Amino acid sequence: MLGAGGVMKYFTVALALFTAPAFATCQSADAPITGRLVQIKARHPAGEQIEGWALLTSDVCISMETMDGEIADIAPRIVHLVFADGKQPRNLWKLAEDEVTARGNLMEAHTVWHLGDILMFDTAFEND
Repeated sequence: MLGAGGVMKYFTVALALFTAPAFATCQSADAPITGRLVQIKARHPAGEQIEGWALLTSDVCISMETMDGEIADIAPRIVHLVFADGKQPRNLWKLAEDEVTARGNLMEAHTVWHLGDILMFDTAFEND
């Protein structure tokens, strides 16, 4: 039978296993991101409807520059896609709910107009 010290040791090891970081290394900000393409609808606090396209991701970690100019490791779940000149590809609805890979310029979300954890400007799909 384990004494109090033995139980604590096993508890500490178990806790460390379950709280260990999920990512050994994070990808660079210029690497492509893969996720499920979805359209997100939300309401701005002032009442306006907001719609946009996003990638829903899992198991993604990105080393990117923050608004403060520092490099941080960010694990976004939602990547708000912003297309060059505000023009989305015509076939976007055909890709909805599919897993796609996209590349673009990343920035932290910083207003209520942003629909994700990070934004991807000048989004281009690699598998369309």
